[in-house]
Amino acid sequence: MSDVSSTHKGYRLDVNYQHHIALGGGIFQASIGLTAQSANYNDYYYGVRASEVTNTRTAYQAKAGFNPYLSYQ
Repeated sequence: MSDVSSTHKGYRLDVNYQHHIALGGGIFQASIGLTAQSANYNDYYYGVRASEVTNTRTAYQAKAGFNPYLSYQ
């Protein structure tokens, strides 16, 4: 996923594996994955600019990161 409007000029990539299991009258879906987010993406959503600093919130510049996850439905 990238930013079409070029607001944050970053990206977010999600790679996952899903497994579906018939269970009773429905379907159980389990998945495992990894999300990668660029520094620009994270800084736009989670960073704190100098103009946004308050007495209880300091400046913060986010870096790129990876987030593993497990999920089910």
